[in-house]
Amino acid sequence: MFIYSINGKKLKKIALCTVLIIGVVLCYTFINKSDPYTLESGNIPVNIKISSDSDVKSFLEQYGWQVSDNPTEISTIRIPSVFNDVYASYNTLQLSQGFDLSKFMGETCKKYTYSVLNYPDKSENINATVIVYGDKVIAGDIADSSFKGFMQGLNRTS
Repeated sequence: MFIYSINGKKLKKIALCTVLIIGVVLCYTFINKSDPYTLESGNIPVNIKISSDSDVKSFLEQYGWQVSDNPTEISTIRIPSVFNDVYASYNTLQLSQGFDLSKFMGETCKKYTYSVLNYPDKSENINATVIVYGDKVIAGDIADSSFKGFMQGLNRTS
């Protein structure tokens, strides 16, 4: 049989060490926490905090897109609670850019759409869409709205 007793001094030392270890872990966590309003786009940090439609325009300009002065549309959308094939495919595009719509299933968001003015070799029907939840960009794309359209991420391809 083994009996070990702890006197008051040892108990205080153990408690102090435990508190110090917890403090160090918490400090490390807070110091190394990334800014929730910054997204790495290639090697370029992109600000994703939005408080107005002019912030959305500035956000798109960080990717090199020139867009119309005013949005062509601002609407309220609801991210579905369950993704169909279209939303699952769209989220795959978003995941490739560092966004994840699955975190916002069932949430109501704002969708901003702008006309893109500087898409290479195309001057019409190109739109930039940015989806915002609260004050944070959660998705975005560049799309051709013509019959033979396309959709791509926000990064410029050329």
